[in-house]
Formats: sequence, structure tokens, C-alpha cells
Amino acid sequence: MRVDIPGKGPIEFEGQKLSDVAKYFEITPDFHSFPKDSKQWILDLHYAWAKGRSAESELILKTCQLLRIASQKNVAALTEKIEKGFKVPAAQFLDSWFQSLETIGNIAAGRQVCYWIIRPEKGEADIFLKTAIKIITKNAHYQKAGREFKRLVETIPNAPEAEKIQFILDFTNSYSDEE
Repeated sequence: MRVDIPGKGPIEFEGQKLSDVAKYFEITPDFHSFPKDSKQWILDLHYAWAKGRSAESELILKTCQLLRIASQKNVAALTEKIEKGFKVPAAQFLDSWFQSLETIGNIAAGRQVCYWIIRPEKGEADIFLKTAIKIITKNAHYQKAGREFKRLVETIPNAPEAEKIQFILDFTNSYSDEE
């Protein structure tokens, strides 16, 4: 199982801000038949809130090619998903989609490894913190937790933003099978 946060801000891929549609590459028809490492990269691209991520360019280029082929081959199915799930006109969404793939590919072609992040926007940490605390306090293990941890859960809402973000990341990591 994987517990991650998408975040509201743009993906900053090697310092280049991508269109928000880049967060939704997993809606590509045939996504579930992609190789495991490609699916992982697509999810890592989307779920990079406050968590710098990286991948080898070879994987990124391979996955961008898979996305392009699957998107073009099944454009009608992709357009239908876009029309049902997004408020942006499908043509505009697809233009941004393919532009994002091109941008990512161009950047990855010049590097061995690429890095990206979605920076927390103002107020996001508080929203995600409330959700994390709700899940933690409803968990049966919380009842058995030591006083120190319970005190941390009580005081973290008043902590500086960086501490809140680290608490949230520790929480999501503790609920995930893999980084």
C-alpha cells in the first residue's frame, strides 16, 4: 500500500514548472499494463508533495514514450476520461498533456537523473495535518502509544510549518510499504 499526498502546487521538474495535467498521467489508457517501474515513476511524479523525488532519465524517457503511444493510440478513451473528470476542455488538456511530456523528455534527455517536487502551498500543511491526526487518533495502536508520542500529536498543530510537514511525511512513510 502507498500513502502519498498530491499537493495543489505545480510539479517543479528540474526547476521547470509543469502544467497541472502532468499530475494525471495515470489516467492514460493501458496504464495498468505498463511495466511496474513506469507506473511507479508516474505515481512518484504526481505524489511529490514536500518530498523531493528522483529517477534515472532512462526510465523517464521510456515512460514518456509509453505515455505518448498509449495516449495517441487510445485518444478517444483518454478524451472521454478528461471530459468526465476535468473542467478543462479536452483539446486544451491534451495540448498541455503532450507539452508536459515533451518538456519532461527534453529535460531528461540531457541528464542521467532528474529531480522534482511539489512545494507545499500556504495552508496545505494544516489541512493534511488535520487528516493525519484524525487517522492516527482513530488507529488502535494510538491507544497503546506512549505519552511522548501522544503529546507530540497534541502539540504538532502549533509547531512551525517545517515541523508539521516533516510530521506529515513521517506519517505517510509509516503507512506506506515503500518510499
